[in-house]
Amino acid sequence: PSSSSSSSSSSHPRRRYCVDVGAWDGVHLSNTHSLLVMGDQGDVVDLPYQDQHQKANEKVKWNGVLIEAEPQRFRELKQLHEPLGNTCICAEVSCQPFSSRSLSSILNRDAPYLSKEFDFLSIDVDGMDYWIMADILGLPIDNEDGGNHDSNENGDNTNTSSIKGYRPKVICIEFNPTMPMDLIYIQP
Repeated sequence: PSSSSSSSSSSHPRRRYCVDVGAWDGVHLSNTHSLLVMGDQGDVVDLPYQDQHQKANEKVKWNGVLIEAEPQRFRELKQLHEPLGNTCICAEVSCQPFSSRSLSSILNRDAPYLSKEFDFLSIDVDGMDYWIMADILGLPIDNEDGGNHDSNENGDNTNTSSIKGYRPKVICIEFNPTMPMDLIYIQP
């Protein structure tokens, strides 16, 4: 009886989701390659955390939403990841919180199946990482005039709170190692 229950859990791997912004080609310096490609070969993937529902040595199937703006890199990304069942999006992610190109808007529109509490977020976009993270977490962002406005890039007064507030369990975000450790700087 106990062996049949363990074999049934291995035949139906636990599904996990990641989002990779600035995914490049899905291989070079990728923070999600080992989860999405290597894990797809049937190996047990070590998780960066364990929740109360996970069993020891449980097989995990990762699916991803991978976003890349550069067209040639996107073609390589798509060629690798679409056969694995991952969602590939060619888009330049805006750091403007109410833009239709913000990360929260892109995920809401192009990956509506993604849980608000997905497992892993990787952001590597060379400069606006902080603002993209603030948007995806639904943090209040003051605009130039000091107000927190609820309108999109066209000036429409649209309630965007329903697409805000994702809560990834683990976040990996790029930083600049040439900056001194005691310097606090957020790119404007």
